[in-house]
Amino acid sequence: MMAETEMRSAAAVSDGPEPEPAVIPMPPVGTRIGLESALMSGRLWSTLVGHLEGQLIVIETPETDIPVGMKTPFSAEDILTIRFVNDGLVVGFRAPVLRRLHSPAQLTVVAWPKKIQTHGLREHPRISCHLPCQGSIGEHAVQRAMVRDVSLCGCQLRVPYEDFPPEQREFSPGTHVDLEVEIPAASGGERARQRIAGKIVAFDAQEGYAMIRVRSEEPLEVLLEFLSTFTTRLVFPSDI
Repeated sequence: MMAETEMRSAAAVSDGPEPEPAVIPMPPVGTRIGLESALMSGRLWSTLVGHLEGQLIVIETPETDIPVGMKTPFSAEDILTIRFVNDGLVVGFRAPVLRRLHSPAQLTVVAWPKKIQTHGLREHPRISCHLPCQGSIGEHAVQRAMVRDVSLCGCQLRVPYEDFPPEQREFSPGTHVDLEVEIPAASGGERARQRIAGKIVAFDAQEGYAMIRVRSEEPLEVLLEFLSTFTTRLVFPSDI
């Protein structure tokens, strides 16, 4: 009798309801998303095409250089790590590929995830980076400047002293800065550009470089979202 009771209890547990689909703050169609695949090293860019709430998500199959011996960047048996930024929130999840479509466009269908991870952009206001940029600082053109960190309202630049005449190696607060950073494009799209226009608020010398803190005239949303997509650490559950 006891064995029968235990068997019934075990059956009740195994026949329990399936987990509810995750509630995902889905971004608008056309939003850039980041992809990682176990079959490919590195990260890929794609674009959101659409979704069916609680069931599936459709994305563009990214165009990429595929290693010898592979036909596609991922297959119907692969699991993708997907990240995007929506309304100041980094969203990440893992989902299996359900189907690859080749007509009328190169599309990939992934399952709706059971769990997601999120992270607010404003929890860590500065993101370290190493992005080349060019433009002008004051009246002097710069070609080898680097953006070393970014926040919503400004950034830090590293500029080689040798790019400036000796008499122009002091940078006064209030000096105008106008630079441009090129951002990798989504699959098949044009590269985006983020303009950084503002004024110097602080300056320091460091081993042959000028470290310049800039306050931007406009929020650096495009640049911050691009960096957050791949630099925010999200811990994913083991189950999909």
